[in-house]
Amino acid sequence: MAHKTVIIGGSAAGAAAAARLRRLSEQEEIVILEKGKDISYASCGLAYYLGGEVPLRQNLVIIPPRVFSERYRAQVKTECEAISVSPDKKVVAVLNHQTGETQEEKYDSLIIASGAAAVRPEQISGISLPHIYNLRTLPDVDSIHEEIPSITSDDHFYDVLIVGGGFIGIEAAENLSHKGFRVTLVELRGQLLQNLDGEFSGLLERNLRRHAINVRVGVGVRSFTLTPDDFIETEFTDDSRKQKFRFVVLALGVKPATRFLEGSGIEKAPNGAVITNCRMETNIPGVYAAGDNAVILKNYSDELTWSPLAGPAARGGRRAADSIARSLGILPRNSAEFTGTSGSAIIRVFDETYAFSGASENELRQKGLVAGKDYFTSFVIQSSHVNWYPGSRLIFIRGIFDKKRGTLIGAEACGRAGVSDAINTLATVIALRGTFSDLANIDLAYSPQYGSAKSNINMLGFTAENQVLGLGEYISLTAYLTLDKKDYFVLDVRNREELFKYRIPEAVNIPLAQLRDRMNEIPKDKPVIVICGMGVRAWNAAGILRCNGYHSIVLEGGATLHALLKGK
Repeated sequence: MAHKTVIIGGSAAGAAAAARLRRLSEQEEIVILEKGKDISYASCGLAYYLGGEVPLRQNLVIIPPRVFSERYRAQVKTECEAISVSPDKKVVAVLNHQTGETQEEKYDSLIIASGAAAVRPEQISGISLPHIYNLRTLPDVDSIHEEIPSITSDDHFYDVLIVGGGFIGIEAAENLSHKGFRVTLVELRGQLLQNLDGEFSGLLERNLRRHAINVRVGVGVRSFTLTPDDFIETEFTDDSRKQKFRFVVLALGVKPATRFLEGSGIEKAPNGAVITNCRMETNIPGVYAAGDNAVILKNYSDELTWSPLAGPAARGGRRAADSIARSLGILPRNSAEFTGTSGSAIIRVFDETYAFSGASENELRQKGLVAGKDYFTSFVIQSSHVNWYPGSRLIFIRGIFDKKRGTLIGAEACGRAGVSDAINTLATVIALRGTFSDLANIDLAYSPQYGSAKSNINMLGFTAENQVLGLGEYISLTAYLTLDKKDYFVLDVRNREELFKYRIPEAVNIPLAQLRDRMNEIPKDKPVIVICGMGVRAWNAAGILRCNGYHSIVLEGGATLHALLKGK
């Protein structure tokens, strides 16, 4: 009798597992149980279909169930929901939503790829009213689409509300704005995109406001009410006036869809995600898990993490299939394992791109780690390619390094060009547990259309290297803004004409070319924070001061970042 694998869930992890398993074995019996009507669809494209950038719904369906079944000779059972698992009997209880009947599906191996479900807090009064939608599945986006055609040029009311400032909320805000709606985006926590640090999140918020998105951070929703004229009236947590909206999109994050595993004995993390090892094995022999419902390893540390992203899901599904093949003797015992994730992610917002990989400084601080003691940062602003070749744009990059080992453990980047190249390079170094020295020495392809002889990646490494060698000290803009400036001498070494464009009030201006002749104007009894346009001249000035007995500190991002985040 053929070995039988049952896969719960037909999205990224489940579909990848089934396809890989079939390619490894023609004898394997494969059954996919999918709660919805579709499998293998691009949930990351829902907002772009909503905004019309992806023109057709079928563009999001990577492969229809019937085609998948024929291609991979798998039984694809849609509208069949796993409601419980009994590992001792090797049985999954399945509710068929078409017939209403409950049946049992036996298995030899089981892959749990049930994904995640949208968070919908029931404590918010009125959250189940009409015109309030999630944006997680194809049926969700279908429901929102039904609202949009009713909006005509004669309508006086175009306001929509997005609740939640993560990826989905930001993408929905952008795309509904493209559709002509006036968009309000609220986020209960103090910033958008929690994986970004304050400066990068601040740049993102500025970008959204620049495109007429009404962004309100530190604000949540208290209640929803349906008005007589069929709008949603919203009460906010900051006690501001109530506001009416045509409809509401909830983008409050996701949670592992694993409630059906209660009583199964399958070990879960506190958030409900299934705990796995590097072979995607659970604590129950023959049971594997992958995707948004699973906890996996970080590839830059020995910690477990929950990373509900498409890339780790697809790779995890493949590795789960490999583990089954390994147990059957189809693959050798030393075949590849899942090496973990750094949670790399990227988002385009209007004309700018934001990306991150690995740990953020926010995350490290929450763990009690201290900047300068446990980790340090490196920050550069540089053109996406050489300035003299047309079309270059500024790119902002931060690296976070382990203080003891010098390894790169986190990175962020934003800008209008070159961001994906930068973050993918940095994500590779993070995964390989590379150091600041690796960044400084990495040999990247150079042509004036694509970069610089000293690339922004090299410059990030050089800046970190200088700190390790004791040649430089840096302070982030966030930290700078909290300082009592009377304890410091703030020095701006830009040329005088640059100050007409933007001036930092507390800074004393001594242009770099005059610094050596005017050092007597700078006190030695307090640290000197040095500012220039983006950092290069400030670094040169800080070196001059250091060599003359001053304690000098460079402001990361200089006046450029200060103007973007704090300028009028």
